[in-house]
Amino acid sequence: MEEDDTRGAEELTERLAEIRRLQATTRRSLLTEGWQALLLWGALFLASVPAAYWLDGNTMWYWIVGGAVGGATSWIMGSRAEVHPDSSARPYLAVAVVMFVGAFGSFQVFEGRQAILSWWAVLLIGFILFSLLDGQRALAVAMVVMVIWGIVIYGVIEDEGALYAVLASGLGAALVGAGAAFRTVR
Repeated sequence: MEEDDTRGAEELTERLAEIRRLQATTRRSLLTEGWQALLLWGALFLASVPAAYWLDGNTMWYWIVGGAVGGATSWIMGSRAEVHPDSSARPYLAVAVVMFVGAFGSFQVFEGRQAILSWWAVLLIGFILFSLLDGQRALAVAMVVMVIWGIVIYGVIEDEGALYAVLASGLGAALVGAGAAFRTVR
């Protein structure tokens, strides 16, 4: 009888440990575990501002190379088994592809300030979708506030270079801040 009680206690201890592990895994999210990717994308947006000035506003090659490097790095980081123990990273990849195509397509469909605002809105909507996929509603709300802010900025700033600088810097700073915050709570 004493042996049964000991075995029962061991099984209970093991099950409680498994429940704690599952809770910790559930609390983890792609954005929390992938805080480095947020920092990377934030740095890419921030670095695009001086690049835009050095390249006379033509950031197409900057974003082709930076977007590919950022996308590949994010995919590698987000595909790790410990980040997605019970689900797939495919929805994130689908959103990322739509973001990439939509962002570049903005400059094919629109010109000037409209292209910049469209590019920025496509990217923010993608980050909102990432946040929602990840269950990070507070971050999604913050990104919606940034959309509203961007529309106001669009109405205020008439110079294309300045508009790009403000929108790209704002998004870059938000992503760096989110990455640092997620690193802290991780």
